[in-house]
Amino acid sequence: MAPVAIHTDWQGRGIGQNLIKYGIHHLKKEGVTLMFTYGDPNYFSKVGFSQITEKVAKAPLKLSQPEGWLCQSLVGSEIEPITGHSHCVEALNKAEYW
Repeated sequence: MAPVAIHTDWQGRGIGQNLIKYGIHHLKKEGVTLMFTYGDPNYFSKVGFSQITEKVAKAPLKLSQPEGWLCQSLVGSEIEPITGHSHCVEALNKAEYW
């Protein structure tokens, strides 16, 4: 769900949050149970994300700002620790973004 960027002339109107809510709605319809993002906890908490640690789910790459590792349950359940590896889309699979 990140990065989200809205031109400064249009910020503060809920456009970014509505885009994220659209994505959440779509993923729920597709049966996704958990979604992750890496970004500003203050911003993403407004659309239901909570901070997690890598003890809960390992990030795809080393986190430069661990407080930005966020998750949201799309089925309303508690987020249980996940084993295994994660990955992200190729375009964001670069250490400098993490």
